[in-house]
Amino acid sequence: MRVQVLGPVRAWCSEGERIDLGSTGQRAVLGLLALHGGQGMSRAELIDALWGRRPPATAVNILQTRVKHLRRQLEPGRAPRAASGVLPRTGDGYTLLMDSDLTRFRELAPSSDALSVRRALQLWHGAPLSDIPALAGHPTIRAVARERHAVVIRYGEMMIARGAAADVLPMLAEAAADQPLDEAVHARLIRAYQATGRRAEAFAVFHAIRKRLAHELGSTPGRDLTAANEDILRGCPPGFPVTAASPASRPVPADAPEFGRSADGIRIQALGPLRLWRHGRVLDLGSGGVRALLGILALDCGQPTSRADIAEALWHEEPPPSATNVIQAYVRKLRRLLEPDRHAHGHSSLVPRSGDGYTLLVSDVDVPHFRMLLEGGGTERLGAALRLWQGPPVADVPALAGHKKVLALTEQRRAAVARYGEVMIRSGSSAEVIGMLEDEASGRPLDEAALARLIRAYRAAGRSAQAFDAYRTARQRLADELGVDPGPELIAARPSERAVPAQLPAGVRGFVGRGAELSELDNVLALHGADGVVCLVSGSAGVGKTAFAVRAGHRRQRFPGGQLYIDMRGFDSRKPLAAGDALVRLLGALGVTGRDVPADTAGRGRWLRQEITGKGVLLVVDNVSAAGQVLPLLPCPRSCAIVVTSRDTLPELTTHCHVELGPLSRAEALTLLTNVVGERARAEPEAAAALVEQCARLPLALRVAAELVVSRTVVPLSGLVKELADRDRRLELFDDSGDHRTAVGEVFSWSYRHLSDAAARAFRLLALHPGLDTDTSAAAALFGTGTSEARRLLETLARAHLVHATGADRWGMHDLLRAFGSALGNDDQEALGRLFDHYVETAAGMAVDLESTASRTWLDAELPNLTTICVYTPPRQTVRLATALYRYLDGGRYAEAQTIHAQAVQAALRLNDLSAQAHAVTNLGSVHWHSGRYGEAAQHYRRALRMYLAASNRAGAARALTRLGNVEEQTGQYQHAATHHAQALAHARAAKHVSAEARALTNLGIVSERLDELDTAADLHEQALDVFVSLGDWVGEAVARTRLGMIAMRTGAYERAMRQHERALAIARDSGHLRGEAHSLINIGDVHLARNFYARAATHYSDALALCELTGHEYGRATALNGLGDAFDRTGRRTEARRNYTAALAVAVKIGDVDEQGRAHAGLAR
Repeated sequence: MRVQVLGPVRAWCSEGERIDLGSTGQRAVLGLLALHGGQGMSRAELIDALWGRRPPATAVNILQTRVKHLRRQLEPGRAPRAASGVLPRTGDGYTLLMDSDLTRFRELAPSSDALSVRRALQLWHGAPLSDIPALAGHPTIRAVARERHAVVIRYGEMMIARGAAADVLPMLAEAAADQPLDEAVHARLIRAYQATGRRAEAFAVFHAIRKRLAHELGSTPGRDLTAANEDILRGCPPGFPVTAASPASRPVPADAPEFGRSADGIRIQALGPLRLWRHGRVLDLGSGGVRALLGILALDCGQPTSRADIAEALWHEEPPPSATNVIQAYVRKLRRLLEPDRHAHGHSSLVPRSGDGYTLLVSDVDVPHFRMLLEGGGTERLGAALRLWQGPPVADVPALAGHKKVLALTEQRRAAVARYGEVMIRSGSSAEVIGMLEDEASGRPLDEAALARLIRAYRAAGRSAQAFDAYRTARQRLADELGVDPGPELIAARPSERAVPAQLPAGVRGFVGRGAELSELDNVLALHGADGVVCLVSGSAGVGKTAFAVRAGHRRQRFPGGQLYIDMRGFDSRKPLAAGDALVRLLGALGVTGRDVPADTAGRGRWLRQEITGKGVLLVVDNVSAAGQVLPLLPCPRSCAIVVTSRDTLPELTTHCHVELGPLSRAEALTLLTNVVGERARAEPEAAAALVEQCARLPLALRVAAELVVSRTVVPLSGLVKELADRDRRLELFDDSGDHRTAVGEVFSWSYRHLSDAAARAFRLLALHPGLDTDTSAAAALFGTGTSEARRLLETLARAHLVHATGADRWGMHDLLRAFGSALGNDDQEALGRLFDHYVETAAGMAVDLESTASRTWLDAELPNLTTICVYTPPRQTVRLATALYRYLDGGRYAEAQTIHAQAVQAALRLNDLSAQAHAVTNLGSVHWHSGRYGEAAQHYRRALRMYLAASNRAGAARALTRLGNVEEQTGQYQHAATHHAQALAHARAAKHVSAEARALTNLGIVSERLDELDTAADLHEQALDVFVSLGDWVGEAVARTRLGMIAMRTGAYERAMRQHERALAIARDSGHLRGEAHSLINIGDVHLARNFYARAATHYSDALALCELTGHEYGRATALNGLGDAFDRTGRRTEARRNYTAALAVAVKIGDVDEQGRAHAGLAR
């Protein structure tokens, strides 16, 4: 007979006929028992799994009935009262003695043979017990699913190593989709794509999970992911050592004592449910008294156990008068089980009398084996000792549940788990002990050391999502149950909320020379590093300044705070990057977004310095044309370094070091050429030397020329040199003020002339692109080709070193090459029109579905380009782009929103479109509002209102009035706010704009709350809720429910308030609306505070504060800080309360919020 649990629950008899298992309840019992692999489950465990914390009063009877029916189905020929051989009673529970697919999976999965592992995975037909949804979240099911996930990762490694990556790609892709934040499986998927030549997909996977980790967890890719990506960039083969099998399958050390191989065939398990085998067959121990006797003897195995100890174990402090006789009867029964052939009155060799007690002399008992392995020391013996455990000691013997020997043994295991976990984490094998550490932490949910160890293991294994979840859960439980914050050990293990930046580009392959200059820069960094260093690297175009700075950055190991990189585009043919815009991008890389980004350049510079001071950050500021581009970043913060590259010497810039780069030496230049060209350079040394001089010994020109030589294998090197020397065929693109520029221009021209017509056209068109870089889709639009053809052209240009890869499927162009391309005289407005159409239409499509990861990934990647091109797009497209991006930009990208909406105002003015101009002005007002600049916001809304009314646009007027009323409500001008919201409602109804009507009703309701007109407010919110639900507007529904919850709380209806707020929280989380989630958490915290549940309130306020800081939501920050102050104040923690009130007051004053200012003042006055 066999049972299937890896998928729907199924069972077959020995003849292969499928067995009807009956009801869902019966299948659930069978499935649970099968998942426990013959170890059995107690009645309490089964009831808890089936019904949770609220089982029916008849749960025991229901369970017994289900077991009875299962026995009839599984053993139709069994006599009515005969013992079951398939589903026997063990202790107060049951054990299933059937072969299962899970057992077979565990036998095959640890194999080093890929075929066996594949067979193991083929046993799966879905999630464990997939036809029983009620058990989907059971811990055992989740643990089994994790087993499969680990095997999939290992199988992927094996197949990639065998050169069969294509066979495992679908399985890895499915696993990655199931676990979108699991770094280990994504690393294997990346390597599988690489191994099959699908580098674009590999890059896409890396960048997608990197974005997801940053967006959802605020973390960066771990070691496995980073290594996989770097291997692709370097062109390394996708090789790595295959992950070891799970701990359960590791071999026991050769010198370890053996368990399960006794000469007499008797084996006893006490580390888990109590089991007794003789010659491989499980024996029924009968009564609870015999089980308890065997349990206490096994715990003392080899040592005498007194009669008094046995009596205490059996009856605790109240043994019956007949205790001695009862113990003797139990001993006789146990001896008959162990020694069935012994003469009735013969001497027992396995349970002999010792003093007034007894000794168990069975050689094959797991308890002494466990202790001997611990004493032996060593990691392998420690792991082998822990693998003997199958659950709590004598888990199915209730009489021994709290016995001192059980507790002592449990503590021994706990200490061993701690030692083993630390060793495995330090050795890089944390993935192997995560299951064990999870069990330990779940058994001791308030043990901060165990929780910290688990979190560190998650982090080391690249499982950032689980690390964050474990920390948040631990923090909440400590607050709820103990009223305390995490201690130092747990805080130290906490995953970093902000990623360490690693923006420095990959180094140039085959970097040559510059040894003296690199040493000079190294020495300066070492000498002044603690104080902050500014270094300037200058030199002519194409001399290799960027490559040098990147090389120097990668050589330094003294930047634990990470690396920041920004290209200022100072010598680009188009607009250089302004210092203020550069600071927005640098701050964004450090996690500073939204309202946290100051409006002025000086403020942004101060914030950047505040963020990196003392953290050891390297900042490379590339392609600076004037000191004004870099001065706002200065002075350089303590322990950091700023490396600036420029063609100019920037005399206004005060530096600690100035490295002037000249052309390479002849020897270095020849080495670079030979590294690329190979034997042809050595075969024609004179021609190679001439080519080096023709390239002015400049690295950029040398690489372009060398790639052209490589591509023309049939022409001798000397012939190519003669061709380049032909003055009549030179294209003079640059002025003649410097020989270096002329040489570079000649080399570019030479390389350009040997492109195909299509590639040459693509090069000219790319020079027109106004953005920072381009992806293949945008290039296809620019070229007027399909994506495949565009990718082929880009790869052709990349091989010629005329473009370079900036990321997965993204391409950039050196400013010198862009200038060269622009000088060719191409002005294809039709191509630019196609490019702008692509960006605007794609952005509009992506902005419609902001809940999609793909949409957000694209928008995040292209936002710098979209911000740049809005200056160049035709007016109608600029307006359309700004309108389409409103909701996306409104989510915290305020600096970019300022630029885009300001361009839209100017574009609408050129179009003479008053409504479009009013719409853009309204959007600009919203940027000021979200940034806490309420005065400027009100001015913009009033200006927009005048425009809307002049254009007879009543829907627009309603929008402007609504926003104006919101500002007035937030600054305490309630009567003005009520007037403007009422006017907005009238305009919305006149325009038959239903959603605007609902918003106006909501806002009027909020103002009525402020004026203490609660009945009126509730009626308005109910009207709004009905409209929002009919429209399917989840944001509006959440807001209406939130307001109704707040009204209910003010009237003391706490249960109703909690229901509304929890529904709003669920809506926010389902939609990924972080700001809405923060507001709901604050409101739930308020309800807990009102009901005197202060620890719960503090936890909700703290979680809300973290979200507000993440999204730059200043009003939410002030509210959450005041809430924390109230929670701490009610529990007598005045110091912490004052700290939070003070912080809340500072934020409220900054944004002009009078309500939160008053609340903070009141708290500080108490």
